[in-house]
Amino acid sequence: MVKMSLEMKKRDIIWVSLIVVLLGVGIVAATWDSTKSMFHNSEDVKITIGGVDYNLQEAIDGGMLGGETSVKVYKCPDDYSITGGGDWASYGCIGQISYKPNCTNIVYGQAAYVIDCDYLGYLKVSN
Repeated sequence: MVKMSLEMKKRDIIWVSLIVVLLGVGIVAATWDSTKSMFHNSEDVKITIGGVDYNLQEAIDGGMLGGETSVKVYKCPDDYSITGGGDWASYGCIGQISYKPNCTNIVYGQAAYVIDCDYLGYLKVSN
């Protein structure tokens, strides 16, 4: 049987504490991964919403986080340029706000045409 004993005086605790601290700092320094950033900005954080990848800033700006849903909205032009007779007409471009990026004007007997609407931004809809 082996018997061991260790005697320490009050001033020896200072030396032992210093050695323990230096060993701890050495282990941390040896295992530190300097390739990783300690802090991230919102462009670095990637998230997936509805199967689409965004960075955090895009999701915040788009109103995609929290208890709200956001929808892109567009302003359609006031366009009554189709003239002429016909049994009926459908003017889809009357200056309205829409979730569709374009609108269509149709007059019976003439070709229908599609007009692009101006992007306004997002409309937040609470659940």
